[in-house]
Amino acid sequence: MTAAEFSARAIHVLKPTLLWLAVGYIGIKAIASVSPWSLGINNTPSLPVGLYLKEKITPNEPVSVGDWVCHNYNPPEWAAQRNYAPREKPVCKPIAALPGYKLEVTDTTIKVFNKLGVLQAEYPYEKTDSEGRSIPLALVTATVAENQVVLITPYVSRGLDSRYFGPRWRHEMTTRIYPLITWVAAQ
Repeated sequence: MTAAEFSARAIHVLKPTLLWLAVGYIGIKAIASVSPWSLGINNTPSLPVGLYLKEKITPNEPVSVGDWVCHNYNPPEWAAQRNYAPREKPVCKPIAALPGYKLEVTDTTIKVFNKLGVLQAEYPYEKTDSEGRSIPLALVTATVAENQVVLITPYVSRGLDSRYFGPRWRHEMTTRIYPLITWVAAQ
């Protein structure tokens, strides 16, 4: 079989498959446009790489520690100058602390205590980015304020999260995500 014959046969075999994939994709997008649910792909190291189900949430909807939520990235000036991520791009992170939780910042970690004072988690942080530039730590030892949440990914210590940008306002959370298929663990 020549290369031309092989290519012609491959195209003949793949055409129906590609057609059905295109029809399926268009159908999913059409349904998602009128639904609070949609699909998204994460390819960053902050969360496991994979396919996620996205649910639109309102500012009054309850959220919990461990929920993976997204907000539009609006970086402080120092981070914007470094172009870590495009402005207003959704950034998704797990909720590490809610109002009333206590944060304790040490030389190397941020400890999160629940409202009863029980240690819930400990997150390392870095003092420089991957290029050796200083990263200002935005969290201090304090109690999380009303209507704020602390977002910290446990997967990377230099993630674009509350360690470096501070607590986020609850009303900024626009989406909750659920992993459907993850094929590479976060790094």
